[in-house]
Amino acid sequence: MTNLFPWTLETAGTLTVVTAALLIVALMLTLPKVRRRLAGSPVRLVGVTLLNLLAAGALFLLGLDIRTSDQSPQNIILLTDPSTPAPAQTGSQVFTLVETGTQKDTIRLHDIGQLALKVPAIDTLTLVGNGLDAPELNTLPPVQNLEWQPPQISGFADMRWQRSLTVGEPLQIYGRYITGGDTDKILRIKLLDPAGDEIGTVNTKSDAPFILSAVPRAEGHLAYQLVATERDGTVLHTENLYLFVTAVNPARILVVQSAPSYETQHLKNWAKEFGAKMLIQSQISKDRFLTQTVNFPDAPTNTIFTSDTLRNFDLMIIDGRFYAGMDSEQRNTLEMAVTGGLGLFILADRELIAAVQAGDIRVGAVAIEGQDPAPETVTPVWPGITSDIPLPVLAVALKGNSASPLLQSTDGKVLSVSTPQGLGKIAVSILRERYILATSGERSAYAAYWAHILRSLGRADAAVRIVPEPSDQIALVDRANRLCALTADSGIKFQIRTVRQDTEETVQANQDSLGAPLWCAVHYARESGWHRVTAETADGEKAESAFYVYAANDFSAQAQYSRQQATKRYQERLLNGGQPETSAFTQRTPIDKTWLWISFIILASLLWIERKIPLRAPKP
Repeated sequence: MTNLFPWTLETAGTLTVVTAALLIVALMLTLPKVRRRLAGSPVRLVGVTLLNLLAAGALFLLGLDIRTSDQSPQNIILLTDPSTPAPAQTGSQVFTLVETGTQKDTIRLHDIGQLALKVPAIDTLTLVGNGLDAPELNTLPPVQNLEWQPPQISGFADMRWQRSLTVGEPLQIYGRYITGGDTDKILRIKLLDPAGDEIGTVNTKSDAPFILSAVPRAEGHLAYQLVATERDGTVLHTENLYLFVTAVNPARILVVQSAPSYETQHLKNWAKEFGAKMLIQSQISKDRFLTQTVNFPDAPTNTIFTSDTLRNFDLMIIDGRFYAGMDSEQRNTLEMAVTGGLGLFILADRELIAAVQAGDIRVGAVAIEGQDPAPETVTPVWPGITSDIPLPVLAVALKGNSASPLLQSTDGKVLSVSTPQGLGKIAVSILRERYILATSGERSAYAAYWAHILRSLGRADAAVRIVPEPSDQIALVDRANRLCALTADSGIKFQIRTVRQDTEETVQANQDSLGAPLWCAVHYARESGWHRVTAETADGEKAESAFYVYAANDFSAQAQYSRQQATKRYQERLLNGGQPETSAFTQRTPIDKTWLWISFIILASLLWIERKIPLRAPKP
């Protein structure tokens, strides 16, 4: 329907009212004088009066906020990538988020949020380029239809790997390689270590996920390399993977079990391989224990359940049967040690479940629900690892108001939870026979599992700890890079120093909005390469780490793939009716007031000229 009166007047403000009042007063003072001056010339009097009224009206309109109203959504073309010419389409406005060189008739947007200010409703949005990422899509005005054909991309995409590790901790690399041509062609992805030696190979197809792993044996700034080749060895693409590896004091682990177990044998092998100190106490009779040590010649083996002894360990692993049979003195000593920072990992079994459900004992703030603890099979997942090997698990549920999931299965079942207690944590696991991972050839997954448990529960001696970079985010030059640290202090700042130019920058962190002891800041790197970061609390406690900033052309397919996937999901949502009808929105555009200024100047000029023309003397 055509709007016959397509103008609207915004709410009048105080300035508008004052201006109108002043103009009325001016006219009331001016017109009587004009009438007396031109009393003998009625034609001239009428003309001058009209000129004054018109000039006052033009001046008044200049002070009003008059807008044109248009309820018809527009067709928009949006260029999202450099060197992407707009398609020939009549009647569509062309906007661009990038510099377009010599391309004409485009409106430059410095931020996608500006589009909603210019076009409140869009009938058909045509995207040219790789699309937009999820936050940008959320700021678009209501869109009825989206026309978009994603361009072909080539390179490594959907990449995930840990950016900071400790010596001996497994490096897990996930990703996919995308070719712009034959998607059925067999490709070979090779992983090269810092010395240039090939340490892993996997065959895959275009856009198919792949997994590679390695175990860093040295500390420092390390550079691994991913190489994509055809089957004949022709190199298609190469990217560098940078990670920061630190050497830490060996973890001190205490294992207490009601009987020797097959699980412990593989846990000993893990400790030997990765340098952890381990003391194992296996009960063989009521008062007798079998003691074993790994990398721990000076282990305290006399009396375990004393505060002085438990202070020497970072993590205690105990089976449910032994925990359920502990006397009150042992349990009180253990709880005090956890409050002081010891991590406690309880391997649940039938005896523990029965004791907890009967109310005889408690395990932190964790409740165990379910009457049938018969084992079932699940496929567990944990950060950075996905194994296809199923493991047995007790068919019960772990609950708790303050409990947070530590480990889950692919179908969402919670397999381990942890609850804080003082400076330490208590965790309960219903997963069984973890050694199956090691005996099935998944030694890296087995090692990563225990590294995850140790990292999550082990004693935290430092007052501040820098949070590792997310495995799926790549720091780029001139892009926002998020830095975070954990501390119970009242404030924290980050000092970032470039390794190459040795320049330093300090940014202040803000605390998490929910009050958690997480402090984060945003940093924009101006150059690529290694950056050292120091997190310093208000009390002067410090923690150090390093991160690598990639150049803008590194992993170019990563950002393109991410934007394409987000745009595809947005397009699917539109097809499923995920946006409101755009006809309910009205676009209001301020009118061009140039003609009002010209009119006012002409009217004022005529009034000035009129004053210069002498009056004719009246006829006798």
